[in-house]
Amino acid sequence: MEHVLAISRAVGLTPGEFFKMAYPRRPGPPSQSAQAIHSLLGGMLPIEPKSRPAAGISEEDLSWKIQELVQRSLRDVLGGVV
Repeated sequence: MEHVLAISRAVGLTPGEFFKMAYPRRPGPPSQSAQAIHSLLGGMLPIEPKSRPAAGISEEDLSWKIQELVQRSLRDVLGGVV
């Protein structure tokens, strides 16, 4: 898990942002298990926003930025070998 969090930090994402990208919401109603857990946790779950703000960067720019950050992180970890 630590390596996943390290990667998300390296590309400038919070863990929440990283996991929302990796596991987007599924369309349709939640499963019975999810409904049961939700009712058990009641008010302890965070409130989902109704809409998300538009991204300030294009997909292509984001892709280049991620590639650049991963390469830089690998250079730092491997001591310039990459």
